[in-house]
Amino acid sequence: MTRTGTRDSSALASLAPPIEVTPAGRPPADWRGVIAAAPSVKLPELLAMLGCEADRPRLVVVAAHPDDETIGAGRLVAAWSRALGPVTAVLASAGESCVDHVAARPPGLAERRVAEWVEATTILGVRERIRLDLPDGFLAAREDRLRAALTEVLDGICHETAADEVVLAAPYLRDPHPDHRAAGRAAIAAAKDLGVLTVGFPVWLTYWGDPDGRTDLWRLAASVANDVRWWSALQRFRTQLEPLDRGLGPVVPSRMLEHLTEQLLLSTEPVRP
Repeated sequence: MTRTGTRDSSALASLAPPIEVTPAGRPPADWRGVIAAAPSVKLPELLAMLGCEADRPRLVVVAAHPDDETIGAGRLVAAWSRALGPVTAVLASAGESCVDHVAARPPGLAERRVAEWVEATTILGVRERIRLDLPDGFLAAREDRLRAALTEVLDGICHETAADEVVLAAPYLRDPHPDHRAAGRAAIAAAKDLGVLTVGFPVWLTYWGDPDGRTDLWRLAASVANDVRWWSALQRFRTQLEPLDRGLGPVVPSRMLEHLTEQLLLSTEPVRP
């Protein structure tokens, strides 16, 4: 016998589409031509472009949130740690506010995200990790404090390694996410104060950004080994790739991952709005 009538509210909820945590972005095709036209560089060529002549240069990669360095610079970190020298990862915040705009924050989210960051960066070959423990979502408001903290970190590194043998990788200055832009500005300012070389990496740029007129983009030459390590590291971020609660979509949607076909790098010189 078929029973009709009012459905259970939980059943109705299960039929509702998940809440979109991250707004929809551009399709990968929008950027395909620009990326294909970007020069492909090998690591030695990248170092020459940056003006680094060190035999074993040190890389310092700065992230606003856990997963930024893996999404945006994971292939670079994997390649660097395998072929060039040591890598230090610096984390500005724990990324604890990633769903606050749509739902209650799950208990222990900050600790889970940091643990994922440790797992992922270990896979990428990072030797040293430094946490700054600033509040997620408010890096622009605390940019002076972030710059001071990064200056202190870099100054300590430059006491161990000459400044011209250190390269800092930071989020692109015009990445669509405000925390990424703040981290990029603070990191690059700190690096320039100390004479440290810099390179930018995108996080959400190709998903939300406009490809028109872009000429400051490079592609790191592809490597199967680096791709494998990058993909393995990316899978550690379960809090971002899987829904955090019933009724929610993932923080990093699968359609965003479709953009991550290559390691893209960008100039850190100021650009016109």
